[in-house]
Amino acid sequence: MTILITYSGNNSTEQQIASVFHGAAASLGLQGRIRLERTTADREGKARPATAPNEIVFTELPDTEIARFRIAQAAGIRTVLFVCTGNAIRSQMAEALVNHLFQGKWAAFSAGVMPMAVPPDVAGVMREAGIDTTTHRSKHVDIFKGCRFDRVVILCSDAERFCPNLPDGSRQDHMIFDDPLSSSLMSEGIVFSLKSTLRSLREEMKRTLATYLNE
Repeated sequence: MTILITYSGNNSTEQQIASVFHGAAASLGLQGRIRLERTTADREGKARPATAPNEIVFTELPDTEIARFRIAQAAGIRTVLFVCTGNAIRSQMAEALVNHLFQGKWAAFSAGVMPMAVPPDVAGVMREAGIDTTTHRSKHVDIFKGCRFDRVVILCSDAERFCPNLPDGSRQDHMIFDDPLSSSLMSEGIVFSLKSTLRSLREEMKRTLATYLNE
């Protein structure tokens, strides 16, 4: 099934438009499955409504994550949002693992309530598993306002306390993993490296998420 994306904005170049939508589709494994069409909005700047389930209408160029979310929905791919405090480690790794292991079945996204920089070691540890996260960035949960996910998964105890109004989800679950930045500092007097802790977290998440998403 080809997904038709109708765009009526006039503040973006053809190259920018193609970059956002084709990039979003490629990240979902849907290369060659979308068709872009430029139209003109009405006098009030409103676009006509979509006329088919596989059509998506935009009046302005969206963030790549929103484009990815809308394309996944149109393609019938289930969506899951992982949330932790900083969107720096746990939710980033969960997103990357699901998109790698369940491509075509689940589209994963991540966000935080107080976004922080992603440590370089995260990309290094994920690369060891054949997953490229070098272009990933931390995001605030507000970017997904108005999006309804199939599942929203809270990965740390602080996220819900700091941000009680999380994006909607048909199902909301808690899946608590220890903060690797805390556990890597000291354990009973033994200092562990962050990379070692991240490797353990990666493997624990892989097992837990495989069971969870196959329910």
